[in-house]
This record gives sequence, C-alpha cells and structure tokens, in this order.
Amino acid sequence: MLCRVQHFLKGNAGALGHIPESTAATQVDALVSDMASGAQDAVTSRAMVTGESGNTRVLRRALWVNHMQQIAAIARAELRHIPQFEALILPRVSESTPRVLRRARAMAEVAREHAEMFIEHGLPANFADQLLAAANALEASLQKRAEDRAEAAGAHGRVAASRSRAQYVIRVLNAQIEKALIEDPTLLAQWKYVKRVGFRGAPAAEEVTPGQAATTQSAGTAPAAPLAVVGQQQTAAAS
Repeated sequence: MLCRVQHFLKGNAGALGHIPESTAATQVDALVSDMASGAQDAVTSRAMVTGESGNTRVLRRALWVNHMQQIAAIARAELRHIPQFEALILPRVSESTPRVLRRARAMAEVAREHAEMFIEHGLPANFADQLLAAANALEASLQKRAEDRAEAAGAHGRVAASRSRAQYVIRVLNAQIEKALIEDPTLLAQWKYVKRVGFRGAPAAEEVTPGQAATTQSAGTAPAAPLAVVGQQQTAAAS
C-alpha cells in the first residue's frame, strides 16, 4: 500500500501541488525503505534460526553418541561402586539441551578422576577434553540460535512499528489529498483505491449475482440480452 501511495504522489505531482513535498509524503518514502529493510532482515533471521536449529541437533547427537554414551557404558560396567556414579549415567533422551550440557560437564569432571579406567577400555587419553569441547560447541550453537531469534523478533518489531506509523501518515495525506482533488472525482477515486490496505491491483469486473438480477428486474430495468440473442433478433427483423 505504501508503495502505491508513493507512486501515486510522484505520478500526480501536478495535480497535488505541494503535497508530494510535504512532511507526510517524505515519511512515506522513509517508511517504504524501513519496512522493506525490516522484512528482509526478518526473512534472513528466520533462515538463520532454521539453519542453526539443524546445527544444534547435529551437535547434540554428536555429544551424545560420540562421547557421553561411551563413557556411560564403561562406567556402568566398571564404576557402579563409586559415590559419584550418578554423574556418569547417560541422561534421558527427553531431557532439555541445557540440562544435557550440565550433565556432560559433570560427567567430564568425574570421568577425569578415573581416566585410567576409561583409557584402558579404549578411550583416547584426552577423552574428557573432547567431551568438554563437544559440549562447548553445542552451547555456542544454542547461543547463536538465541541471537538469531532475537534479531528476527527485532526485525518483526520494526516492521510492526512502521506499519503502525503508516496509518497515521496516510490519515494526514488523505485529508490533504481529498481537499486538493475535490474538483477531480476521477483522480480522487484512484486515490481511494490506492490507499486501501491489502489492495493489489485494479478492481475485478463486477459480476451480476442472481439476487442483483432479481432486484434489477423488480426495479423495471431488464438485464441486457446475450450477444447471440441480439444477433438472432436483428436477423429476424431484417427478414
């Protein structure tokens, strides 16, 4: 709608006088730019959120399968007797990602105290560091996704603020334009269409519904005959 208003002001500058240079018209230009920028930022941010969500799922599975699952299996077989055994238990699949991160860091701390046992069962010497690195990567992905969501919310907020401001700007322009075009009903009708929110083009050709046809006949005006019938009537009259 704002783009249509912008084009209307520029295309009819001669009939509108000073209105295309007014403060309200200048604000239309700024609002068009702001809303286009905000909408693009919102689309980009949503795409970033979707991509980072996929990355988060991959990193969580890598943390689970490549690190925590192996440590938990060895601990269940060899370290059930230690007081800190609960920290070495694999979390439930349904647990939230932040809780899984806390469990992973606790697991790394306890497992490091019994590193010889885990190394004897085939884990690398720096297995605890690898576990922490995987946890840190997952946490970074969560943080990045939260930042992208905040940016998307901010972009939507900018668009909403611009849309709200546009309503007031159009009201100001409407008062000015209706006064300027009071002697030009054709151009005034165009303006009324242009300023409509959600209007996407020229109005469709009107269709006569059965109810409208009945109303027309009852008023004494018969509907127009089809072209084929008119042709037949003309032929009969000529003969």
